[in-house]
Amino acid sequence: MAISLANAREDYLFDNLGTTNKYYVEFGTQNATRCNTRNLWEEHGWDGTLIDAGGIGEDARIIRNHFVTEYNIVDLFRKYDVPKDLGLLSVDIDTQDVFVLDAILRAQYHPRVIVTENHNFRYDESYPLTDFVTSGGTARSIWSLMIDCISTIKHSPIIPHPAAISATKSDSASPASSDIKCTFSTPNLTIEAAAIVPLPKPEFSLLDAWLKGESARYGPAPKTIPDTLLSEFTMNDTVPVFDAYIDQASADFRALQFSISKTAYLGGKALAPEWTVAKVDEIRAQTRARNMTFNYNSKDIYDAYDVFALSVIRGKRGLVIGSEWPWMEAMLLEYGAEHVSTLEFGTIVSLHPKITTYTPKDFTLGVLRKKIAPFDFVVSYSSLEHDGLGRYGDVLNPIGDLQTMAKMLSVLKPGGYAFIGVPCCVDSLVWNVHRKYGPLRLKLMFAGYRLVEVFPRNAFLSFKHLEDGSQQGFFVVQNTYGCSNGWPREPNSYQI
Repeated sequence: MAISLANAREDYLFDNLGTTNKYYVEFGTQNATRCNTRNLWEEHGWDGTLIDAGGIGEDARIIRNHFVTEYNIVDLFRKYDVPKDLGLLSVDIDTQDVFVLDAILRAQYHPRVIVTENHNFRYDESYPLTDFVTSGGTARSIWSLMIDCISTIKHSPIIPHPAAISATKSDSASPASSDIKCTFSTPNLTIEAAAIVPLPKPEFSLLDAWLKGESARYGPAPKTIPDTLLSEFTMNDTVPVFDAYIDQASADFRALQFSISKTAYLGGKALAPEWTVAKVDEIRAQTRARNMTFNYNSKDIYDAYDVFALSVIRGKRGLVIGSEWPWMEAMLLEYGAEHVSTLEFGTIVSLHPKITTYTPKDFTLGVLRKKIAPFDFVVSYSSLEHDGLGRYGDVLNPIGDLQTMAKMLSVLKPGGYAFIGVPCCVDSLVWNVHRKYGPLRLKLMFAGYRLVEVFPRNAFLSFKHLEDGSQQGFFVVQNTYGCSNGWPREPNSYQI
């Protein structure tokens, strides 16, 4: 069952549910005067650990001074001897709730009850929970309550709250829409391109992809690949590594190159933090005149849109992944797109009525809260190859690019098109500047998609130099996820 409770009502819960022990852990306690667990340790004899980034309170004995992330939380639990079984876990650390909770449960910690500020947390079969029910709280509350029901059997039955509603375990995730029969384009590929056969689906779950950490890293980008991640970044030593280094999130780099002083990139401002209607209109005029000038060959983009705009772009909603200034958005609007959303590491303010911008955290929360509807098409150009390398202030992630492409499977309509521009067409890694995509990584990159066309047509014959990353192939793929004739949604799986 799922119970709706105002303000969590922890004492009510444990009076009726019982508890395995009287141990709590709470994050985001501030000075501990108004935390969720205070009544439990003052009135009911509970013991535990409180953690806050400030870490200074009137009862310093129980305040631990730590900035909690998905990467340090398990070590913190071990440091403070948090038992594997605990009565209550309360999490209020803003947009990190989902990621930190996932790390705790994957480490096989077993909270009796979880209270969190993010009501979009989803169950995963790897968690040490026999059953899992959730409540979204009241209409005015964004808090969520989650209960592991195995303890309900061992203790007293649940006494329903007046606002209780019945639900099954699968109700804790939104049901997938019915699969549809998708219309797939006939591939127009050279022999070399046709040899790239994407995997039927990613090698990880879509939930894992959506739980990808999007926090800004701390400290400078590493100049060499950490030994512990070397095998993953080089795909088990099959991908050669070349040296180059850019820390585009550093204050010195931003101030020197772009006159944006002392601003971290991820979580801070983008290269062009404000997009005006005048600027977008200026680029649209350049698009009409076909005199777009930027670091790459725009001819391939024009050629692709000339072929697909009428059926894929015109009158449709699109998503652009990675865009420091609105050249791609302006092109898409000029080709007839109804509206374009942009997902970018840095914060952008769009003043154009047909362009909406998101940071990764905002976008993830919007999708999980179902405030962002599926898109008709997705575009990314010279962005994914940087994902997870630390260049733009992001945390290191050997499969960051693969996870981002996998996330798009669930925000792109079944059968929808993605236009992906990445350096190609031989596998290599230029640390920490970019990846280059050849047969090995392309089949992983496009897992769950069908390869339709590549621009320029002879990319696999022309772009063969390992060291050169300036040549971008523009790949056109179709989403098979949710297609009865592609990758059907799996029965009883938890869908985004």
